[in-house]
Amino acid sequence: MSDEELLEKLLNHRTTKKEISTQYLGYLPRRVYQVQIAGSLQSLGFADRTVALSRIIQSLPPAIKKSGPMGYVFIDHGTFSKQVSFVDPLTDCEWGLGKRSESVVLYAFVRHTAKISHADCIAAVESLLSSLSISSEKVLRCDVAPERDIINAQRALDISASSD
Repeated sequence: MSDEELLEKLLNHRTTKKEISTQYLGYLPRRVYQVQIAGSLQSLGFADRTVALSRIIQSLPPAIKKSGPMGYVFIDHGTFSKQVSFVDPLTDCEWGLGKRSESVVLYAFVRHTAKISHADCIAAVESLLSSLSISSEKVLRCDVAPERDIINAQRALDISASSD
C-alpha cells in the first residue's frame, strides 16, 4: 500500500479514524519552545540528533510530557549567515565579509489539543539550558510558547549562572 492508501484505510475504520484525523489531517502541533545555540551537536555534548531529541523530551515538565511531546533538531551549517570571499583583481589580495553560521536549533512541541501554560514552557526551556551547562552567550535566540517572543534570552531567562 502507498502512504495515501494506508491513511485512507485507517480513516475509514472507526477505531483509528479520530487519531489519524488528529495526527495527520488536523491542526499543527503547538510550540513549547525554540532555542538556537551557537556550536555543533558535538560541542553541545550530543553524539547525534537522537540524543538531542531525547534531551528535549527530558526537559519537559510532566504536565507537558503527558500531552504527546515531540522534538525537532535543526543543524545549521551556514543557513543563517555566510562568509563571502573576494579577490582584488589588481593586487590579488584576498578579503572577505561575514562569518559562516554554525548552530543547533532545538524545538519542543505538543499536540494541538494539549493545554500548556506559559510557566511550564519557561520551566522546560530553563531545564534544557541547565542540562546543557552552556554559557548564556551561546544562546542566540529563544522563543517560548506562542504568547511570547523572546529575542534576548540572557535577560528573559535566569541562565546567567551557567558555565562554559
